[in-house]
Order: sequence, then structure tokens, then C-alpha cells
Amino acid sequence: MQSLHGDYTIPKRLKYLGNKQPDAPAFVYVSKYKPKAVLTSKETYDLSVEFGRHLLKIGVKPGSIVCSLIPDSPVALIAFFGVLCAGCTVQNANIQMSDGTYLVQNLRKSKCRAVILSSNPDDRTNRIISQHFNTVGKVASFEERHLHELGS
Repeated sequence: MQSLHGDYTIPKRLKYLGNKQPDAPAFVYVSKYKPKAVLTSKETYDLSVEFGRHLLKIGVKPGSIVCSLIPDSPVALIAFFGVLCAGCTVQNANIQMSDGTYLVQNLRKSKCRAVILSSNPDDRTNRIISQHFNTVGKVASFEERHLHELGS
């Protein structure tokens, strides 16, 4: 990878860095309320590919739009890259109206095929989304030990 131009997609760049500098810190997450988390280049690539494969396994097709509602965290980063590794487009969003109607309208307009939520059932976003969709919590979930330890 000599340049930032050409056909180097984000998944290809992740793979390159995972092979070239596997143990190098790629992302460091610092939070006031959680311990610092560090993801190496190899961990970032491997976990992203695994998450992307899981999306495909549960029926998300390449080219689909996938919305991530996970708060900023290492898990959100892996989900973002995982969606790209599955060949999908990421739609990042958050709840702006307390009833979620604006978000639901945007999900419908974008023809979003899947929504990624926090694994915390008490999460405010999960509660709001469950008012609009009856499948929240009924979809197969992806839980990677390493991601669970990093928390979302």
C-alpha cells in the first residue's frame, strides 16, 4: 500500500495493517467511566471480519444499509468496520426525538436492512427502538468474548 489512492478499500487497509503491524496499537479508547481499551491492528481486522461474516450469516446482503446505534466504544468501532467488511454501507445514527420517530423515518427512507444495538437491554435506545419494531431481541446476536470485555 503505497498511496491513499486507488482501489484500497477500508477492509483492505485493515487487512494490510493487520498483517504488516499485527501487534501495533491501532485504536486506543479512553473513557472517564471505563478502563482504557487498546485494539491492535490484527485484533481490529480479525474482529471486524468476524462481525462482518456474522452479518452475512444472519441474512444481511452485501450492498445493504446497516444502521449502528451503538454508543462510541471499541465495540462500535468493530461494528462499523464489520459492516464494511460485509460489503455493506454504515448508517450511523442516534435518537434525536424522545419517541424515536425521526430515526424510524430515516431508517425507512434509507431502506436500512439491519440495526445494530447495544447488548444492554436497559439501554435507552433499545427501549425506544423496541416500541417501533417487534423483532428487537429476537435476531441472532453476535457476541465475541473480547468485545464483551471491552464493553459498549
